[in-house]
Amino acid sequence: MAGIHVDPYFANAVSPAAVAQGKRMKLLLISPSFVGYGGIEAFVLHLASFLKQQSRIELRVCLKVAGECGQAASLHDAIAKHGVPVTWVERGSRELLREIAWADLLHVQNAPPDVLFPALLMGKPFVLTIHNQLRGPGSLHRTLWRLGARFAKRRWFNSSFVRSTWGDKTSEPRTRCIPTICNLPLGEVAPELRRGFAFISRMVEGKGVETLVEAYRLADLDPQQWPLHLIGDGPVKSKVESLSLPGVHVHGFVPESEKGKRLQNARWLVAVPDTPEDMGLTPLEARAVGVPCIVSEEGGLPEVAGEGSFLCRPRSPAALANAFRNVAAMSEAAYANRVESTKAGLSRLIVPLQFYLAEYEAILSKKS
Repeated sequence: MAGIHVDPYFANAVSPAAVAQGKRMKLLLISPSFVGYGGIEAFVLHLASFLKQQSRIELRVCLKVAGECGQAASLHDAIAKHGVPVTWVERGSRELLREIAWADLLHVQNAPPDVLFPALLMGKPFVLTIHNQLRGPGSLHRTLWRLGARFAKRRWFNSSFVRSTWGDKTSEPRTRCIPTICNLPLGEVAPELRRGFAFISRMVEGKGVETLVEAYRLADLDPQQWPLHLIGDGPVKSKVESLSLPGVHVHGFVPESEKGKRLQNARWLVAVPDTPEDMGLTPLEARAVGVPCIVSEEGGLPEVAGEGSFLCRPRSPAALANAFRNVAAMSEAAYANRVESTKAGLSRLIVPLQFYLAEYEAILSKKS
């Protein structure tokens, strides 16, 4: 049309109809990255490593960062390991718009307005994996995020708890609750050979690290039979190390193989954060190797921890200390029952990665 300038970034997109006729699908996986290598980044890279092997997909991964916050060495190591193409952009930037314009379909993590509204203006369909609860009742932020999410071709919440905070009560097929799972560890250690507790998380405020350590001190268990292994890095790590409590072992960030071994050899996984957790990947990893969990009774953790879990009141060292004493006094038969209950039902939560590929193709072929 005369008088209208078309930005060259926006001129080369392949239409959904062209994709349906056999051309490669240009898929953009886009995610925030504020804290280095966390659960969202792990899910995105795991999915990307599968998609890059699909001949029908031309893949890009776009990470939005805030300053240097997303540039953690652990994240760069994970990107190198997975070997996926990654572009780093700032929020609301021209580079971000260029990535959106390139794609035929966007798979967006959460529902950021600086991605969704440009995509709508460009006529780009998008699907959402929503990892985080929606906070700030009545705020402009909450209004924009909820509004943008309504236009998604698919909305996949990682827990019913998260879905409830978004006020999504629809029963339509395009909305589902799907835990965001990466590679689950394999192999079990015999129950009689397991010792103590494992905590696996970033050591930041809100994850309950200090509450956990104080609870362990109050429980006063045998440090040889019931050690506490803390796996993860962050600003709270130095505080815990300075306490030098008997039985508390601070490992920091460890490779996946070592993390898996620590988890397999633990008798219980502990995940009792001070704030409601959106989902919680580590309980799923624990269930995969038959390790039952002590988890917070609020948020999304009870959904993923399984029937063999032990629920605990959050933000209470005394309550968690009591939980430690209870599980330490548990008979071998009772513990064995917890192990079997922990493993039961896990397969029903796992969605194979082929699910996402089939959904992308259905959207672009206009089948649904």
